[in-house]
Amino acid sequence: MNDMISTLARKFKVEVLPGADDPTADSWLPIRGVQEFTPGKDDNLEDDSDYDSDGWTSQTRTGQSWSLSVKVARKQSGAAGELEYDPGQEIVRAASDQFGIDGTVHVRWYNRNGGDEAYQGRAMAGFADDGGSTTALSTATLTLTGNGARERIDNPVEAAPGE
Repeated sequence: MNDMISTLARKFKVEVLPGADDPTADSWLPIRGVQEFTPGKDDNLEDDSDYDSDGWTSQTRTGQSWSLSVKVARKQSGAAGELEYDPGQEIVRAASDQFGIDGTVHVRWYNRNGGDEAYQGRAMAGFADDGGSTTALSTATLTLTGNGARERIDNPVEAAPGE
């Protein structure tokens, strides 16, 4: 029997596209400062029981939705007076105040170590500053709610050898 080795939650990398860029473009920006990452998928199940099941119930998936919850540290970089937040975080924050297509972002997430855990989709952007006490570090929660299908993609780590 082979020994099993634990994987780390930080295996995932999350990236967004600026503006309405084409998701096949090579201009993905990482969301940096990720402290927690929680991908979600929910199924809509409808009862499809019938008399032939001898009293046992049955469910059929009729719809699916997906979402991402990303807690980030709000760090800045740059020279004094010109400090900037992470550009990936700022794409989500800016879209979170908009409606319709302007309130969405293209997002992809994948296992930075390789493998088939790699997805992308368009999502409605949400941004909430977490607040805190006088000694707390600034954090925010990005909520990305799927707008359409979550698509499996080739893992960018494997698609771009040598990076």
